[in-house]
Amino acid sequence: METDLADDYTAGDARFTAALDAVIAAAKTPGVIGVKFADNLGYTGFTSPGDVTRFLTRAGGALRAALPGKRLSIGVVVPELGCGSVKACIQAMRAKAPLATKENVTRYLKTRAADRVEISTGLFGRTYRRHHVPDPKTGKPTPITPALAARAQWMSIRALEWDTLAQIGAREYGLAHTGDTSAWDQAAATTQIDARIGTAIALGVPTITLWGHQAVDDNQTYRLLDAGLTPNALWTTLTRQGLRGRLAVIVDAASTERGITADLAELAKAVSEVFLLL
Repeated sequence: METDLADDYTAGDARFTAALDAVIAAAKTPGVIGVKFADNLGYTGFTSPGDVTRFLTRAGGALRAALPGKRLSIGVVVPELGCGSVKACIQAMRAKAPLATKENVTRYLKTRAADRVEISTGLFGRTYRRHHVPDPKTGKPTPITPALAARAQWMSIRALEWDTLAQIGAREYGLAHTGDTSAWDQAAATTQIDARIGTAIALGVPTITLWGHQAVDDNQTYRLLDAGLTPNALWTTLTRQGLRGRLAVIVDAASTERGITADLAELAKAVSEVFLLL
């Protein structure tokens, strides 16, 4: 199951304690194997790296004490990692998220508050495209594409050896579409899957969680399938590629296409794990 306790923590002890109690009670439901208790940690809400580490220590400690045997997870976003070695891009991304730099995230992981860490990918595409890297074949400047950003991110993470601190996975935001139907045909869907999922798997990422099943953000509804659970080119390609054991999806029981049972049955064709929002 999944929630985000960061806002509750920054709101004060009373709200944080109440939120912790609710999470602990829900996590004792049969079938729940773990709790993801923070998302894109440090990107907003906190005032210093020390504030983030104190949150992790307190929240992680309380959850471990109350839920022995349950796996704990957090989500982080590290915008600079998609820049590769492009200094102007790195500087811009550090300015955008000063508490979510690779140095600070390393510090957070060293608290050992989480067994599993999901690193967001598929974000900041427009910002990356403003910066250029040499084309590997021609040497000419080319914008940082989603595929280049993904490769740079996962190569950096491997070099940082974060996998010695926790199980590292990906949370992919770039495959969902707005509206009732996806605009991608088979070729476009395959290209996107190869760039976003194939790149990560090739560089050793064991699990990838897909965002965007009937997800509402900024007053827009995002989907992976088309409306009414209708399979589209993306979903058909995912189910055919034999990646089910590596894929998970985020589901909000209060926001489904045809009810939680029908939605989970269709999603299970392509994913083997569900993060159920609390």
